[in-house]
Amino acid sequence: MDYLPSTLAALVSDLEARGFKVVECAPGNELWRETILRGPGPVAAVRLFRERGLWGVDLSLEEEYYNPYDVLLALDSAEYKARALSHAERRAMTLEVLDRMPSDAGAISELRARLRRRCCLRDAPTQE
Repeated sequence: MDYLPSTLAALVSDLEARGFKVVECAPGNELWRETILRGPGPVAAVRLFRERGLWGVDLSLEEEYYNPYDVLLALDSAEYKARALSHAERRAMTLEVLDRMPSDAGAISELRARLRRRCCLRDAPTQE
């Protein structure tokens, strides 16, 4: 994982310590790359990706991917606020989601519904 920024490489180590395993490591270039780890529990996978040269982290909840920041806001029923995240914040938020993720199927369904509403509202065109 020498291609990852050091903080995201540390996240991979953190995830492996929690039972996640690297299942896909797509060859990439300076602009695009993807690594997927699958694990136990309600967060089925963590995807580390580089798109247009910028690194990101997404979490899979029943095969739909979400940014850890969005999941934390949905867990707290907090209002969405756009912001940039450092690699250290992405790592910390990913681990916090794993620590706080409900295991009850009903609570997970409710969380996914909040995430879908949040993403739809955020991406909707504004009325002027």
